[in-house]
Formats: sequence, C-alpha cells, structure tokens
Amino acid sequence: MSVTALAANNDGTNGTDIDVNAKYVDSVAAATTISVDVTWEAMEFTYTVSGTKTWDAAKHEYVISATDAWNGSDNEITVTNHSNAAVNAEFAFAPLTEYSTVNGTFSQNVLNLPTA
Repeated sequence: MSVTALAANNDGTNGTDIDVNAKYVDSVAAATTISVDVTWEAMEFTYTVSGTKTWDAAKHEYVISATDAWNGSDNEITVTNHSNAAVNAEFAFAPLTEYSTVNGTFSQNVLNLPTA
C-alpha cells in the first residue's frame, strides 16, 4: 500500500510531498476452537400390533394372527458446527439389553461439517 504524505515546514510553509509505504503482516496464531450444538426432537416411537384375535372356545384361548412393528416419524437429530475448524459427527445405535430386538438406523451415519 502506498500513501502520499505532506509534511509542513516549521515556518508554516508547505513542505515536500514524499511517498510512504506500509505493509501489514498478520502473525497472530489462532487456536482451534471446537463448538458444536447437538439437538434432537422428541424421539418418540410407537409399537403397533395389528391383525386378528379369535377366541377358540374349545381350547379357551385366543388364536392370534398379527404383525407388529415400531414406527416413528420426525425424530431428527441436528448437528450445527460453530467451530473455526471442520468437524465430523458420527452416529451409532445400541439398544439396552432388555430391548435387544429393537433396531435403529440413521439416514446418514457420518456428517462432515465444514468450518463455521
């Protein structure tokens, strides 16, 4: 960058124009700061059994013809990167022992989030 400067003489008269050159050097080191928000919705699921249940009078029991399923919708997890570096977010599902037959999946198992 070059700027023209005007210097005045001590007697109040105009002095001489000279060029003044300046250079800016940014040598301030910035530490990496990780700041991520993780939010999730209600995470509500419904276990539904549908079909028929017919009473067998001879055996005194129900004959059940049914299907079952877990259903859920709008159960989203959101990850927002506020860091000055890129971050990766990984998702995994592990049911509690008493619910070992329950499976979980994610639409994306890994998110690569660029720096904010």
